[in-house]
Amino acid sequence: MVQTAQSIPDQNPLVRFGVSENAKLSLIPTLVDENDYDTIEALRSELLAANGPIEHLKERYAQNPNVPQAGLFGRLTSKYDDELSKDPKDINYTVLYARGSRFYAARRRASQQIASGEWPELDADENEAIDAICDLHGPMIMASAAGRKLVEDAHQYEVPPDVYEEDQKTIEEFSQVIAAETELVEPETAEAYRELTAKTEGDPQPARSRGLGIAATGSALTVIVGGAAWYSAGGVLATFIVPATALGAAGLVGGFFWEAIKTMPRFKKATSAVGDQFEKALDQADKHAATKESALLKGMADLVERNLPLFEKVTELRPEFSWAKQFLVRKKPDQNENGALPKELKPSKHIVLMGPRGSGKSTIGKLLAERLGVGIVDFEYQITKRLEDNPHAFRERAGETRYAEVARSTLFELLAEAPGIIEFDLTLHDHEAILEPLKNKAAVVFLSLDRDLGPDLLPSDLRGIKYFSINVSNANKPEDTEEKIVRALVKRDDIFFPFGP
Repeated sequence: MVQTAQSIPDQNPLVRFGVSENAKLSLIPTLVDENDYDTIEALRSELLAANGPIEHLKERYAQNPNVPQAGLFGRLTSKYDDELSKDPKDINYTVLYARGSRFYAARRRASQQIASGEWPELDADENEAIDAICDLHGPMIMASAAGRKLVEDAHQYEVPPDVYEEDQKTIEEFSQVIAAETELVEPETAEAYRELTAKTEGDPQPARSRGLGIAATGSALTVIVGGAAWYSAGGVLATFIVPATALGAAGLVGGFFWEAIKTMPRFKKATSAVGDQFEKALDQADKHAATKESALLKGMADLVERNLPLFEKVTELRPEFSWAKQFLVRKKPDQNENGALPKELKPSKHIVLMGPRGSGKSTIGKLLAERLGVGIVDFEYQITKRLEDNPHAFRERAGETRYAEVARSTLFELLAEAPGIIEFDLTLHDHEAILEPLKNKAAVVFLSLDRDLGPDLLPSDLRGIKYFSINVSNANKPEDTEEKIVRALVKRDDIFFPFGP
């Protein structure tokens, strides 16, 4: 895990991701201490003044939404205003740069349309307002440290047109995939990230825009692949390792591990606010917040696993992205019946042990948990804690439907945690609504005492659940059954993480 931390580079200083209060990725302002705020405020005040250029365009296009210029400048003006209206220290100047570049390109396109006779002439006040925004945007960006660095580094990103187009396809494909992850990325950040990476037709400064797109891509790679590697290496907040009474709140959120790793400046710097959010959750002993952070890391790992070829393609864009390759190597465990298995296996999803009483769920579950280095939880025990009542008695008193609601909610919470072992009594939880979440989020193993009973005990309308039926009646000892389970799971390539060291 130390090796993992040391292998993750810092995010690009132009584009940095943090974690929002919703435990989602969010863009944060960069290089804010080096900005010339006097100049920025003077230019900003002129742009945002009452009856100033931005207000004039917004009012004009709101009153005349059907003119062609409204379709081109209307949304651009509003989005530019959204960012510029923030407190100067909260403005993301890379996002503002991207929106300003689109404004420049829009002015050029409008001029071409007017010259061709496709559009009517701009109103004098409208034309003056557009020119004012373009004229003031440049000096304001240069008053920001991010803008100056973007201009300074632009020469590094000058490439032939064919290389630019090929790279741009990969950058935009990657951007679309990341931005579409609504459970991982805040909506405002998703939109801004698309803007930072999208090609601008008629861009007056393509090298700068390419540099910005690569910066955004590199930071996303650092946070997402870094988070996935961290998760697969065991840096997770496993909330069900032991009962709360044994360790207290800090133990519940994996504090024993985070204390050892949070002192590493390189990792903390690389993950920026991600690490700060984890530490905040621990300091407050806030189990709920820590659970959300754990779910974020798990979501990153799932995202990488689903899009492994694309992530591998992104690592080829720039030499500085090659660090991620070591974490994107899919391991190929030995598929032979008696071949040696990898020494370290980290499950990417929960392993649910079903079976009747006497099938050895608890004993085998503990062996699996120890071997895989994960936690183990008894589903019935979790429901008992939630209800403060015997599940059987509650089910009789409240009815099947109400019990299913409680059990389903409990199961969803467990499945949002770091992958581990879940003991599951099928005779008590054979309701369709309870079992349905297991279809995509778990590997189900049925421990059968009779070779012929396993498949028949699963409801016929839930055959979509992926499960293995293991006959335990002929096993000489629990260790034999545990070995059979691991070998069965290894044969499926979606149970264990495909990441390298």
